[in-house]
Amino acid sequence: PAPPGAGYGALLARAVCLGSSVAEGYDLGIFSVTILPVVREFGLHPWQVSLLAGVPALSVCFGTSIAGFVMDRIGRKPVIAASYVLLVIGSIAFASANGFMSLLVSRCVLMVGCSIGMVAVTVYMAEIAPTKMRGMLVSLEELAINVGLLTALFTGHWVLGRADLGDAPRGAGSWCSLLFALK
Repeated sequence: PAPPGAGYGALLARAVCLGSSVAEGYDLGIFSVTILPVVREFGLHPWQVSLLAGVPALSVCFGTSIAGFVMDRIGRKPVIAASYVLLVIGSIAFASANGFMSLLVSRCVLMVGCSIGMVAVTVYMAEIAPTKMRGMLVSLEELAINVGLLTALFTGHWVLGRADLGDAPRGAGSWCSLLFALK
């Protein structure tokens, strides 16, 4: 007989959680690849770049601080689904941004989705994992985030086709927006 927690539903739940973690890592990493072409495309000033890089960290603080409360109220799975929705909305908003404020708001939405998803997935995986496998499965979630980060970096390099993104041609921001929509 199969060990407890090895059924189809449990495997599907683990796959969804791993997918969520890869997507969150991708969203965290893709900004570092796309920032220089986006700066050129939108003609951003250094203070705007600083805000684009820094303000979403406040969104992470907000997302992680409310995640536990929301999970207790509506459950882990709905919060994971909501994080997916926020990731998709933020990605589409970033890809279709037409100025600094829309870039900033979309980055904040993405980071709230990432932070809520990271908390919800980790808690959910810890709760459904068999005791003997709990540490390994929760650690796999953290590994999946790093796989997402690396995927973002390699995808960005592949799409933009250069190691030095500082001399990306005008219009490369559009390619960068595509990277956000690839998820």
